[in-house]
Amino acid sequence: MKYLFSIILLVKCIQGFPQFRTAELRAAGLTCAMCSNAINKSLKTLKFIQHVDADLNRSSFLINFTEGERVDLDLIRRKVEDAGFSVASLSVTADIPEIQLSGEGIVKIDNQFLCLLNHKIQVVKSRQTFKIIERGYLSDKEYKKYQHQSRTWSDCASKKDSGILHVVIL
Repeated sequence: MKYLFSIILLVKCIQGFPQFRTAELRAAGLTCAMCSNAINKSLKTLKFIQHVDADLNRSSFLINFTEGERVDLDLIRRKVEDAGFSVASLSVTADIPEIQLSGEGIVKIDNQFLCLLNHKIQVVKSRQTFKIIERGYLSDKEYKKYQHQSRTWSDCASKKDSGILHVVIL
């Protein structure tokens, strides 16, 4: 009976663990199928990526993450850059416990801290999509737009050294 209870408790803990599930990445500078293939191959070398689907018409990639693996968003960006391209946008969908936001609106997922720039929303749903708002994750023009729109930016900017990424809820 003890073992059964332990197994049930372990399963519940694993299910409640905040984790990234999917991502949509748009790349800049793609001109052909070979370009797309270079990014695809580069991304597939990451242990935490289970599957990548490329959409050539939109220059985008739908990424499915391996369950139980920690996702490194910065490593995804670097792999795209190593393939010779840049990230035009990156949105990630995560399963998280439903939470009530207060103060700065910081959420931790897969050891990654996300600072919510549009956290007027008081409750974050259990499955939520976030758009990364950082240099290297979108165009400079769009980055500046978000930087000037948000009052929260300066609240999290001082903590940037600790690995916090700015995001908006989609």
